[in-house]
Amino acid sequence: PRGLGGWIAAKGPSGSKQESLTLKTTMLKGGHIVTPEGVVRKDVALVGGKLDLSGEPQQDQSVIDVSGKYIMPGFVEIHLHGYNLFDFTAGLFDPEKGVFDKSAETYQRSIDTIRKQLAAFGVTKFYLANVNESLDELRRCYKSLADYMGGTVDSGLGARLCGGLLEAPFINRNMAGAQNPDLVQDPDPEAFE
Repeated sequence: PRGLGGWIAAKGPSGSKQESLTLKTTMLKGGHIVTPEGVVRKDVALVGGKLDLSGEPQQDQSVIDVSGKYIMPGFVEIHLHGYNLFDFTAGLFDPEKGVFDKSAETYQRSIDTIRKQLAAFGVTKFYLANVNESLDELRRCYKSLADYMGGTVDSGLGARLCGGLLEAPFINRNMAGAQNPDLVQDPDPEAFE
């Protein structure tokens, strides 16, 4: 997939068509490379899904002219509640019925959609974050996350889901911001059992 800030390689399951495409060497010519030292104009090779900044020609490479574009590492989204009517805590909103679908199947499909879309935005890794809700609801949404990460559903394409961010309910009631202060709780180790 092509990201806004550069190119992202997605690796599929071993032996898949996606893997063979990823392992092909591609030379990105004429771009501006964003590095920790600054921005430089340089050719870059994409080899096996990784950037090779040496600028050396590679065997069996294709060439893409990226003149005037920026090539940078993928972004990491550390705090994402959802996308496209899906909320990690509430589920997928159905505007016609005015309700959220909280089924495990909906979570699996919605997380897969998020992974694919984030890659198109230049995000290569991300964490899903919850909003304040009852412990039973949080257990349900984190179970769906654990099922997804355990391999129940994984297309192999898109941004890598790294885990979840437990944003609430163990927060300062006076600093709850957009979180529902009525659901704030004192830290309790038993809540995780």
